[in-house]
Amino acid sequence: MFKLPEMNLNNSLSKNSLLNLGSSIQSFNHYKFYNTRNYSTSCKTYKLKSWWVTGFADGDSAFMLKLKKRTNFSWQILPVFQIGLNIKDKDIIEKIKSYFNDKGIISFDYKNNKVYFTINKIKDLNDYIIPHFESYPLQSEKFVDYKLWSECVKIMIVKDHLKESGLFRILSLKTALNKGISQKLKEEFPNIVVLKRPELNYSTDLLDNNWIAGFSAAESSFSITISEKQDRKLSQVRARFSIGLNHRDEHLLIKIKNQFNAGNLYSVNTALISNYEVGNLQEIKEKFIPFFDLYPLNNIKSQDFLDFKKVINLINNKEHLTESGLLLIKEIKNNMNLRRK
Repeated sequence: MFKLPEMNLNNSLSKNSLLNLGSSIQSFNHYKFYNTRNYSTSCKTYKLKSWWVTGFADGDSAFMLKLKKRTNFSWQILPVFQIGLNIKDKDIIEKIKSYFNDKGIISFDYKNNKVYFTINKIKDLNDYIIPHFESYPLQSEKFVDYKLWSECVKIMIVKDHLKESGLFRILSLKTALNKGISQKLKEEFPNIVVLKRPELNYSTDLLDNNWIAGFSAAESSFSITISEKQDRKLSQVRARFSIGLNHRDEHLLIKIKNQFNAGNLYSVNTALISNYEVGNLQEIKEKFIPFFDLYPLNNIKSQDFLDFKKVINLINNKEHLTESGLLLIKEIKNNMNLRRK
């Protein structure tokens, strides 16, 4: 009999409570992408840091579990680890694939300008994905999804998913995983036990600097704003580093703020969003620029960071007060973030 994750009285889940679950997952191929193919990466020259990979996964990965009904009325369980990004970020997808020993596939959805890294083979998930996240655990609420997903995998290892009891246990776990089970599954299994999603016991440990870099690569923004008003002879130029998250992961923003000892935290209660922002020029120059020089972002956002630094230097040299300097800042700004080609 497989026990669900042990929880304390407030139904919380500790990062140390479910170690050594093990894994062996059936291979499957259920995503239909445009031009899906095996993609042999050549980016061997730079090895991503392990904590960077976890930080990036905290922002941009998914642990999914799908159930597919076969024609003989049995059910196929389909677990997968996946990262999906804008196609402009295919280089970092290649690096992540390289980090995991070139396992998995890279696929392209050109219609929606997306690129995906997917691992779904039994041996690859067992040998690379689960060992990585056991050694370098996720720090966000996604840790709970990973552990629920891993518990499902554990059931599959011993083939209990082929029994009715194992299938129902997986369905119960799935009710607390990500967005839960679909209406169709509820209709197929009306008596399934719905679990309350475990709460994460937040670690008090400092975040690894490489984790911060990876998470920032996935979730942060380097932005420039220019305020021009008719009653002002000079335009106001502001640089800002920010991270916005669902309020349930606000603890991460508090940690980042405390570790940098800089910036401010804002909550938008109506949208359930928490924002961490740093707009103080001195803090940006003395703390954030040196940090990301030492702990690189690695993905396309690193280009935004380089442009961000250029603007900081122009502001620092008072060139934003000149017409030529302001025009240069506008040109840089107009090619950053979503406007970057």
